[in-house]
Amino acid sequence: MRALLLFCALLLFANVVVLLWPSNSENATHVYAERDDINPHFLTLNKEVESKYYKSVMANAGDLNLEAGEACYRLGPFMFKSNYDLAQAVLFNAQIEFDKSIREAQQSLVYRVYLGPFTSQAEVDDMRVELKRKNILDHFVRKIDNQSSIISLGIYTTEEAANRAVSLFAGSLDEIQSQQEQLLLPESFWLHFVLSESDSALQQLPLTDWGETAVKLGEYECFQG
Repeated sequence: MRALLLFCALLLFANVVVLLWPSNSENATHVYAERDDINPHFLTLNKEVESKYYKSVMANAGDLNLEAGEACYRLGPFMFKSNYDLAQAVLFNAQIEFDKSIREAQQSLVYRVYLGPFTSQAEVDDMRVELKRKNILDHFVRKIDNQSSIISLGIYTTEEAANRAVSLFAGSLDEIQSQQEQLLLPESFWLHFVLSESDSALQQLPLTDWGETAVKLGEYECFQG
């Protein structure tokens, strides 16, 4: 009886992970319902300051013994454990071996690139229309006091990186600015793995809706232990 129950549970799990794997259609598979109450400020912050932390994780991962055509990838940041667990099921179903890591909440000095300040909602709305027209979609509005707001375009770990971003944005937008800030990075969850250039997952994974707007598949240098 116990063996039968175990078999049924494994069969149910297999059916679930198959449903989670994205199809070849242009529409991304929705892995988990996106939470409306999450702060988009933290999403963008986590996504753009990850690279330094990733290097420290890979430095302790040991020899990777990469084969020709293979590269290291990471998937994250996940803010919700439920999305993180479902993403692991997707990778497991695709027979991708992966490592897991958690970054604890910490204070960090960062550089924000932004537009504004704007003193009315109408100004903010007009600028967001302009950003959408120029296909600059990764931004959000941040209140700085009761009367004014800014539109944040990115958070960077170094002043040099922020200056490069300002130069790039300046080609299509006017009055780009940057400033230094001390902010709290929230806890986040990450998945790390190696894929070959011919692996079909490289086409499938970027199409998946992971339920959180900041979660991206990114390639990074493979650091040897």
